[in-house]
Amino acid sequence: MRMKGLFFAPLALWGLGACGGSFLFWRKPERLDIERICAAKGAAASEPGAIRAEMELLNVRYDGKSLFGRLLMSPVEKAVCLDKRLIESFALNLESASECGTGRKLGFMVVDALAKPLSEENVLAISPGYWYGKEITLPLFPERGTEQLEPDCVEVEFSLHALIGGQVARLRVRAAREPRPFGI
Repeated sequence: MRMKGLFFAPLALWGLGACGGSFLFWRKPERLDIERICAAKGAAASEPGAIRAEMELLNVRYDGKSLFGRLLMSPVEKAVCLDKRLIESFALNLESASECGTGRKLGFMVVDALAKPLSEENVLAISPGYWYGKEITLPLFPERGTEQLEPDCVEVEFSLHALIGGQVARLRVRAAREPRPFGI
């Protein structure tokens, strides 16, 4: 009986340490006042849909599973406040995917990313006339487990969302799969 008590004592202390934020448990991050941070950086809060931005995708590539490219964006009239990491599942939303030529709608994956919490250093205000960009990967179709054929050409529409003000841009992109070497 005495052995059980000695076994549970360290376990109880470890459990109490977890409540205080031991190394095995994440501390809940402080909630950032995004509107205040964005305003201090020159991007005031506004109604959803009031801020617009231009968006381009350069060096577009498609491998039959994912869309790749360099995403660039620039505000049109007012500064835009973004998470400068441009995490695909947070800042970018895949809206639709269809087959080129036929327009047949394709089922696509909705993927969530696990990212560190937003910090003040990741908040970026971009003024009109300036461009910001990042290499992105948009997973479209799973590697296996689906009967949907991989089209050789896709049209994909996605949207960009700011930290405040909601959706700021939409873009429709056409991408063809690069020809495979003979015999593969």
